[in-house]
Amino acid sequence: MIFDKNRTRARELERKDPVRYAVRITELRSSPEWWIRYWDRHGKPHDEKCPAEFQSQQLAERYYSRVTTGIDDSTHTMPMQRKTTLADMCAFFIEQKQKKMERRGKVGGYFAAKTLCKHIAAMIGPWTFDECRANPMKLQEHLDSLPELKPEWAPKTRWNYHKELRAVFSLWIKKNLLSVPNPMNAIDEPDPQTRVIDYVPTHEDYEAIVATGLVEGVRPDALRLIGAVRYSGLRINEILRLSVADCVLDPTDSGLPYVWVVISKQRREARTPLPIRRELTELLREQIAGRTEGRVWPWCNPPYKLLDVWETDEHGECRVKGSLYKLAGVKVPRPFHDFRKTVKMELQRKHLDKSVRKRMQGHKTDAMDDYYSWFQREDLEAAVADTYEGYRDQTVTRKGNGDPELA
Repeated sequence: MIFDKNRTRARELERKDPVRYAVRITELRSSPEWWIRYWDRHGKPHDEKCPAEFQSQQLAERYYSRVTTGIDDSTHTMPMQRKTTLADMCAFFIEQKQKKMERRGKVGGYFAAKTLCKHIAAMIGPWTFDECRANPMKLQEHLDSLPELKPEWAPKTRWNYHKELRAVFSLWIKKNLLSVPNPMNAIDEPDPQTRVIDYVPTHEDYEAIVATGLVEGVRPDALRLIGAVRYSGLRINEILRLSVADCVLDPTDSGLPYVWVVISKQRREARTPLPIRRELTELLREQIAGRTEGRVWPWCNPPYKLLDVWETDEHGECRVKGSLYKLAGVKVPRPFHDFRKTVKMELQRKHLDKSVRKRMQGHKTDAMDDYYSWFQREDLEAAVADTYEGYRDQTVTRKGNGDPELA
């Protein structure tokens, strides 16, 4: 429906005191202000003032028709949604994240998202949804200025900030049933080299880390924790959640040793036995050391600080000598997590089915399996190896005239 809000205001003044407000009533009746009232897809009524170019009865009817059509196909944005600020959108995003975390019983990146949303709200919180949608280049300029605004941030952090901002817009659009493009679609993606870490740690890297740790006096249980991720391919928090009862190192059914892990399937969680490698079995035996209950490792969070090597200077004061990985000469940006790629590579070389690889490491989608899959040179050599059959057995020598001679 359409209505003249000034006429409604005039009636209210007439009911109060028609003599006192006579001049104001005349002004309101002589200058109509056209509004429309419509109902969203949830049945909630909304009043919206018609834009200046639709301020007549005939044009207001046309605008009402346009809006109701937009409600049906979800292309119309309510005034309240248009005025919503990024600070409110971030608060809504975190609220939904928290509900999901409580429902599933898993953190699922909640705290990282909360930290990034605090940065978004602090820097561009007053910006409205409609403002960003109308001028996405404003977002582009903000993202381009991040190196100056946050010089302490690594490229990966800036990439995470970009992705979190996209997720905030996406959830707002999805929950409000809008068929409008995400403003971040118009923003340039960060450099792919800052998005993913394309280095896959080798077994030699792991041995160098352990050898250096033994020389530098790093706690043995911290080294065993690195080995647990390296040989299982599980997430560090999944390893830290293991209890002694979860580790069946001497099964009675003549099967291989296994650990109980929690997997999600069809939105339901279930404990399932995961067979483990012999190397991990030996590490767990050393770590459990005959205990029958309690947690396998004493930490609730990854003990990154234990991977710092300390030394005593000439004044008897302790200072950090360097990180264990740096002293070992190993290029592994994420001390524990990157070894998941190592295990993924080893599973690929066994030519296992993708579904088996996903189950072994808890990946739910093919996209995550692909994200962790990196082919090395020796993996790709198989594609051309047959063209070199017999080639290496031939030795090429040169005669004095330069003609090749096969010896």
